[in-house]
Amino acid sequence: MRVVLVLSPLAGLHERRGAGRYTKYLVEALRNLRDGNEYLVTSRPWAYHPDVVHYPFFDFYFLTMSSKNLATTVVTVHDTIPLIFPREYPAGFRGKIKFLVQRRLLSRAKAIITDSVSSQKDIVRYLGQTREKITVVPLAAPSQFRQASRMDQDRVRRKYDLPKKYLLYIGDINYNKNLVGLITSLSKIREATLVIVSQALYTKDTSEAEVIYQTIEKEDLSERVRVIRVAVEATKDVAAIYSAAWWYVQPSVYEGFGLPVLEAMVCGTPVICARAASLPEVAGEAALYFDPHNSTSLSQVIATVMRVTDRKRKAYVEAGYRQARQFSWRKTAILTRSVYQKVCVL
Repeated sequence: MRVVLVLSPLAGLHERRGAGRYTKYLVEALRNLRDGNEYLVTSRPWAYHPDVVHYPFFDFYFLTMSSKNLATTVVTVHDTIPLIFPREYPAGFRGKIKFLVQRRLLSRAKAIITDSVSSQKDIVRYLGQTREKITVVPLAAPSQFRQASRMDQDRVRRKYDLPKKYLLYIGDINYNKNLVGLITSLSKIREATLVIVSQALYTKDTSEAEVIYQTIEKEDLSERVRVIRVAVEATKDVAAIYSAAWWYVQPSVYEGFGLPVLEAMVCGTPVICARAASLPEVAGEAALYFDPHNSTSLSQVIATVMRVTDRKRKAYVEAGYRQARQFSWRKTAILTRSVYQKVCVL
């Protein structure tokens, strides 16, 4: 079986975001199966006469699919965020036209993959697809992520000027990430310090970044919120920053999966997590939950973890290890391959 994954998610901004990372890790895991199949990555799939074409990213407002040979096409739809929050993710006139084309092509594709049961339900609701057509294939923390040594933790503290005890958020700053809610909640807990690792926030060149910095200033938190940038290739640094954190916070009002939750867990950092969308599927019973629509709820959880005993914190660390072990890229690859095989048979 020859499978071609279309290159587009690895180009431009998507390379360092979730879609690009998903494509990279999936291809590596598929090839590591050593099952005699070919797994190719290219921007010209039909030149290789594939048995299956896999689009690992579906854009709602840009044309990312071809109308050719849709009977052998698999599409990954990670989430439906732009459709759930249309005011925050406006399509524009051209985007609306392209969305109609994309939705029609998706309906003609043979199979859809998504990251969570939550996203599966939303694809049925917002894109009009049948549940039977959609296979849930969870993701996993990359193998490069593991608990860093004390020496590495001390190294990143010096390199990035990190405080001794900090809460951590890593990721993008889009509306669904709820960083304004996190910062507002932080203002009520004097002893809490937050480190944000985000290229988008560090560069300060988007309207979302402007709103977040205004919130930091309004809440008088410039001394307690640190924004840093870490190079894409510096995986060892990111793992050490996770490991050195007191707790990791995932404040999102919506996620299609929530990979940083698992990354934190495998790095030995306990997790505070919003009870929203896919996040309970990912974090299971290993996180402390809060209502992302209620800043008081998050403030109360932050206050709790800032005063938690080492013994209690260690229990959450161990629970996180157990939860993260349920996910692996090998499992992701095997489940994805089964979708390919079904498409070939059909």
